[in-house]
Amino acid sequence: MLSHLFTVSVFAFSILGSAAALPADESPDTALFKRQCRGMCCDAIVDSVSPGGKIGIGCTPGGVDCGFHGQVNACCIRFTPIGVFSGSAVGCE
Repeated sequence: MLSHLFTVSVFAFSILGSAAALPADESPDTALFKRQCRGMCCDAIVDSVSPGGKIGIGCTPGGVDCGFHGQVNACCIRFTPIGVFSGSAVGCE
């Protein structure tokens, strides 16, 4: 009986402990998104109809020195190359 009580409390602590480790302004969904997205430099971020959300136009992977080239920083889930260096990105934030 004592081992069962100990197991339940450890399980509950692991769930509550992982949720408490997130900053107050981040839900688990946004934390998961930030882990999956990649830094990009894009010419523009626009709303998309299909797929829903935001897409990046004229993006290059990396996300470093975007302002130097007149681009904006974005964090996008998927990158589709069009040409050698640039392309479009889906699921941007």
